Amino acid sequence: AADDKKGEDILVLHVRPVSEVADFLLLASVTSPAHLRAVEEAVRLALKDIGILPSRRDGRASELWRVMDYGGLIVHLMHPEARAFYQLDKLFHGARKVSF
Repeated sequence: AADDKKGEDILVLHVRPVSEVADFLLLASVTSPAHLRAVEEAVRLALKDIGILPSRRDGRASELWRVMDYGGLIVHLMHPEARAFYQLDKLFHGARKVSF
């Protein structure tokens, strides 16, 4: 869904071996506040269609970063500047990249 809405630099990591926070982490870059909202909505609806609802969402007031927690999957949608600053992919060093 993130790819369908032109999310950029999409990365899916299998983080369970290196962290107990979730099984998978999805990171995607977005280029504007409107793009952020569109990608977030597409991901939310795609997962809702298969019966998966988020347990938490955060960042609704932010135009740079949104987080959706689906238990085993955490989705981070970030403006490239925020993504470069926080470097979440490095936080989970050793996590295996998952191709999609």
